[in-house]
Amino acid sequence: MKLTEICIKRPVLSTVMSMIIILVGVVTWSRLQVRQYPNVEQPKISVITQFDGASPEIIEAQVTKPLEDALSGIEGLNMITSRSEVEESRITLVFNLNRPIEAAANDVRDRIGRVRNKLPTDVSDPRIKKADADALPFMYLTLHSENHPVKELADYAFRYLESQIEVINGVSSSEIFGGGEIEMRLILDPVKLAGYKITAEDVANALKQQNVEKPAGRLITEFQEIVVTTKAPMTTEKQFNQLVVGERSGYLVRRKDVGHAEMKSDETSNKVLFNGKPAVAIGIIKQSIANPLEIAHDVKKQIVHIQETLPKGMILEVANDRTIFIDRSIDNVYKTLFEATILVILVILVFLRSFSAILIPIVAIP
Repeated sequence: MKLTEICIKRPVLSTVMSMIIILVGVVTWSRLQVRQYPNVEQPKISVITQFDGASPEIIEAQVTKPLEDALSGIEGLNMITSRSEVEESRITLVFNLNRPIEAAANDVRDRIGRVRNKLPTDVSDPRIKKADADALPFMYLTLHSENHPVKELADYAFRYLESQIEVINGVSSSEIFGGGEIEMRLILDPVKLAGYKITAEDVANALKQQNVEKPAGRLITEFQEIVVTTKAPMTTEKQFNQLVVGERSGYLVRRKDVGHAEMKSDETSNKVLFNGKPAVAIGIIKQSIANPLEIAHDVKKQIVHIQETLPKGMILEVANDRTIFIDRSIDNVYKTLFEATILVILVILVFLRSFSAILIPIVAIP
């Protein structure tokens, strides 16, 4: 009652207070996030490690266990789960709600760096994703062309588009489907190998020794200092075919003598069609605490800039967007609010027949 008396006796004060409340409401409204669900998801970080040719038992003992031991003491860690599969280890770290995901990711990188030398030498560098290891893309882009084969589209997506998409705020990672990844394949003839008494292991060792790029020291003269680098990388089929794999009776045995090399890109695991034509799909995975609506908006803006730099004939566009459902649901909420306000005003006007009474719901409902 006291507050009411003060507002009646001091109309200027009550007016200023009302304006302050309205101003705070306007500022809060402009900064309010629009999302499908409240932001209560726990920060999650996944560590994915590839080890070609390894069984789940080897993955568990030599990759997953050392990484789990190193990551188990990170600040704010709430739960850690892992899964060892054929050629792959997946570790998911769940942190407390108040733990910033960027700081957690930095701690994860630091811990992995400490134990990297304890992992097998053939293990690929662990990949860190700011999302659940089993998270699915919420948005798919498609790259298609009438003039370029699908393997060129896939190669361009791997080389250029993947990095441009992953730098968008809130994006955890991107996955590319279709076209396959261009790789050099060394085809060995077992009959010729037996004839030269050379094994596949000999070919692999020769490849490791000769396909290198290493520092060779420095040349220091009276006036200058030159850094010397030994470069012998192989990039073409001809270079791989000329690789020396052994020596027999004073004769150098080369790769072409026991087989051949070919550069191919096969779609053995998946194939993408867009409007009935071969294409490449790019799946976008969001961070565990990111807002998909904001990411979708930024991605569509980025597509406009990327399209300007694409080679002639290539087209990048949105193929599937799950945020459309969220956006239309929010529009439906606004529509329902507007309809409710109109109905309340009509009911008050019909029964009370007072225009001044209408002002109360108009101000109160929003």
